[in-house]
Amino acid sequence: MGEQSAEGGVRRRPKDRKQQILAHARDLFVELGYHNVTMGTIASRVGIAPSALYRHFANKAVLLEAVIEDSFGDIAFPEGDVSLELVLVDASALAVARPLGVLWSREARHLPEESQAALRDTLRQSAQGYVRLLQRDRPDLPAAHAELLAWGIQSVMASPSYRTVRISGSDHADALIRAGRAIAALPLGSGSGTGEGPAVGKTGLSPVSRRERLLLAANRLFAERGYHETSLDDIGAKADVTGPNLYGYFDNKAAVLKAVLERGTHSLWLDLEEALSKTEDPHEALVAVANAYVSRFAARPRLGRQLTGEPEIEQLAAGYQREYVAEWVALLQAARPELDRKTARLLVHIAMAVADDVIATRHLHTVAGFSAYLTAMIMAVLES
Repeated sequence: MGEQSAEGGVRRRPKDRKQQILAHARDLFVELGYHNVTMGTIASRVGIAPSALYRHFANKAVLLEAVIEDSFGDIAFPEGDVSLELVLVDASALAVARPLGVLWSREARHLPEESQAALRDTLRQSAQGYVRLLQRDRPDLPAAHAELLAWGIQSVMASPSYRTVRISGSDHADALIRAGRAIAALPLGSGSGTGEGPAVGKTGLSPVSRRERLLLAANRLFAERGYHETSLDDIGAKADVTGPNLYGYFDNKAAVLKAVLERGTHSLWLDLEEALSKTEDPHEALVAVANAYVSRFAARPRLGRQLTGEPEIEQLAAGYQREYVAEWVALLQAARPELDRKTARLLVHIAMAVADDVIATRHLHTVAGFSAYLTAMIMAVLES
């Protein structure tokens, strides 16, 4: 039986139509964000009428769940006495082919709770697979350190979906393998590896300024829930600023997001300038910048780039990100003159993805020396 195309013609339905839908939907969710994609958009990308799409999937939520299942469902850490090098090779090929990281960190929040729990279990099992190999190859490595390194390697493999660098798939995979190898070999000192980490989730005292309280509350809620799931009233309630006082500071939620992004960017630049002022050695400066980045976000939520449907704000955020990343790239090239700009950018993007993902994995913060160890992992990637 035929189906109508988006252009109005009738053609025979291909046998792999469902897989085509899943692939195009995955690309659109990654590119635009779940809230900014409609079933009509997906149908148009596939080249079919919306009615044909609805024959396969009842709604967008069902389609997202199918995309996640299709993307993660065949991931299983190899059993038995396999080499870590072989696992890194296989994982890097998959990482370049599929945008798994952003699907987990940004879009999985839209899944039903039981599906989120199943996906978390899949990622934990993968991390435990790396732990098993690390402890086999490094018998003296404490369990807590092995887990921290395992999640770092996993974050390396999730990095391609967060930021794009125009580089061949094989070169990208090679960079991921080198970065994973560098983290796996990283010495993290001795001791039990447990103890007091950063003050995760401890908000401390609140400022008297209502505007400052609103910005702090907005940063936390946007980071934890996402832009679309947070209302201006939610922000006001968390900051204890309601009614006319709330709207006296910001006209709408987009204005709050813009202020939060500007505040966060200024903080990063102040940290970077402080690090640069203390040394003339580019490698030392890079370590200081990495340490400042980790210290800033280890105890407070990191507001990553939000796909808000607000083009002006997204363009502004992308510009802020490019300028800041360019400083890391310049320092890395000064420290490692043999690197071309494209390779240096790729390493910086991988390193930042490791920082952001490991920081977001909150149970790792209980590892004693967490911030120093994460800084060392970032540097291992940059030096790989």
